Amino acid sequence: MKKISILVFACCVMITLGLATLSAEKAQAANLSPAGQEAFSRGVTAFEKKDFKLALNYFLEARKADPYEPQIWFNLGLVSLKLPGYELRALAWFKSYQMRMPNAQNAKDVEAQMTAIEKAFVSNTGKMLDTLEPKIATDISASQHLTIAFARNNIGDAAGGLRVIRAATGKDNWQDALAQFQYEPGLSDSMSRMAKLENDKGRVEFLQDIGSNGLLLTGQFSDADLSEVIRLSKKEKNPEDAFKIVLNSVSEATGLYRVINGKYEPGVISDSYLARYYAAAYNNRCNAFVIRVQPDFAMVDCNKAIELDPGYAPAYLTRSKVYAYYADTQDQAIVDCTKAIELDPKEARAYTCRGDALYSKEQYDQAAVDYDRAIELNPKDATVNDKRRLAYKKLGATKRPASAYANRGYEYYEDGNYRAAYIEFHRLALANDPISQTALGIMHYGGEYVEQSYAEAASWFRKAAEQGEPVGQYNLAILSVEGKLGRVDYPEAEKWFRKSAEQGYWKAQYSLGIVYAYAQGVPQDYCEAATWYRKAAEQGQMDAQYALGVLYSKGYCVEKSEYNAAIWIKKAAILGHAKAQYNVGVFYDQGIGVKKNRNEAIKWYRKAAAQGDQKAQQNLNLILQKR
Repeated sequence: MKKISILVFACCVMITLGLATLSAEKAQAANLSPAGQEAFSRGVTAFEKKDFKLALNYFLEARKADPYEPQIWFNLGLVSLKLPGYELRALAWFKSYQMRMPNAQNAKDVEAQMTAIEKAFVSNTGKMLDTLEPKIATDISASQHLTIAFARNNIGDAAGGLRVIRAATGKDNWQDALAQFQYEPGLSDSMSRMAKLENDKGRVEFLQDIGSNGLLLTGQFSDADLSEVIRLSKKEKNPEDAFKIVLNSVSEATGLYRVINGKYEPGVISDSYLARYYAAAYNNRCNAFVIRVQPDFAMVDCNKAIELDPGYAPAYLTRSKVYAYYADTQDQAIVDCTKAIELDPKEARAYTCRGDALYSKEQYDQAAVDYDRAIELNPKDATVNDKRRLAYKKLGATKRPASAYANRGYEYYEDGNYRAAYIEFHRLALANDPISQTALGIMHYGGEYVEQSYAEAASWFRKAAEQGEPVGQYNLAILSVEGKLGRVDYPEAEKWFRKSAEQGYWKAQYSLGIVYAYAQGVPQDYCEAATWYRKAAEQGQMDAQYALGVLYSKGYCVEKSEYNAAIWIKKAAILGHAKAQYNVGVFYDQGIGVKKNRNEAIKWYRKAAAQGDQKAQQNLNLILQKR
């Protein structure tokens, strides 16, 4: 096997499947945060000492600090090869790296390593299936035949799979055999098509989930992969139990292998898994239809997912998007979010989902309660923190519970007690709390209690940003765009907007969309703008909703559609966007994307006029004069 080098980390390694040797040198990397660099260096040290388990943990820690640095994924692939049973995880890391860095210097060597892993896996699994197959001759139900048949198919042995299924069912093709076991025709194809609907970034993230957690498309793959499970099965006192463990593990491993390579077909065929796999396939396609703004198709798939598996919480969350975004039925969205909470009380997204719907209905007190719970479950979600503050701002300080903010500085700040807020933030910022560092930067930026100083604000924002705090990253980017530090620096702004946006912060996602829509230091790219506008819009960011609606009205990168433009601009109008409210008035006034409705037009013109929109006031006067 050729030498594979990591340019960013100046770390060279020699690997051969199963008997790899590796030597590494410590190096500083400009692309890593301090926390990421420290964890990476410790991982290299552990690797040199052949403590591969510890090295893996450090590299995973480095990835947590810098989740989008592909060279870390590459090193995770290397160390995974050193651990028994982690071969498929290694394959997932390498595949993830390959998708993000297709033209890397070591691309050919990575491809060769992946090919070696795949060949070894297919060969070893084939031999194991040869051993297992004779033992299922007495399987009257034929479920074990199906398991082995699908496992053979998953490793590319379609002929062998068909041979096994023919022995069990007497049928000469897969379709007839599956129909005999009440498999619904076409589902296999629908799952295969899912790979085409996923974008590359989503695919990379999914592969990383496999690498770090061993996750299948749905459900949890065993903590150890195939060879490790087989080793553990030998400890079973009952040979039949050991056989089942091995058989199911082979099936799951081959299913995982197919998923890594973009095949969305189930590898485990049993009553307990089948409905969940199919439900997940339909839910994934429903999500794809939501992204492609095909709500009718999305609703059909979400309903089918829930019909197949009523206990599958993600399907309710996806369907709530369809209700909230396109049907404008917030009550039904609330019902679905509530059902998701009942099924999975620790799913933070379900509380956020319900909070968003309640906020749209101006039920701010209930929305705030849901945002509180979402933050309890995921304290680092900066977007939900923003939403929670907006909800409490609507309620007024007197209605805010003492527990609304874990950091007392925010409570002081919202009450206008800037001196107490500054003291609290400063105390925590010196203890390296990134959220307090960001808050301190905001106070210096606005000159609240302290003298206004953009340099001091930038210093605190940078401290927080380098720790991965998304709001600090966003604010640092804003300083660069505004030229507050002496000059406008668009490349620096794009870098920090992206880091924040990739962590899901809605304001950064919207701002990154602006960067590409208006060519701020980058080539104009409406497709990239639409991608980031949509991400922010789906989280309820009203400026992004309005901007996405404008793209639909112009047909920039997306298919021109008055209907879709009206959908997104109305979302922004509901949240109080003045221009959106004026445009919604025009839509109803002229029948653009909606049916003409004079009363609705008057309602929205009045809302926009109340915010000082002069065009809205003029149009309102014209309508009222005609009455």
